[in-house]
Amino acid sequence: SHMEGLQNFAKQLEEQKAGIAAQIQSLDAQLAQAKNSYMKVEGAQEIIAIQIKEEESKAAVEAVVPEASGD
Repeated sequence: SHMEGLQNFAKQLEEQKAGIAAQIQSLDAQLAQAKNSYMKVEGAQEIIAIQIKEEESKAAVEAVVPEASGD
């Protein structure tokens, strides 16, 4: 009957919706993980940048004051 056809279609749509919802949930988790990794890398970059600046200023001091090199 026409009613059965409509109910069958409604059921298919519900299944499709559930599948897409699961996909969205999975992608959200992946996105959160990617953002977290990105933040960690940015943090590491900041630490390295600070260390590079410290090394540069040490080198500058050593160039001016040879005995600061600790040799």
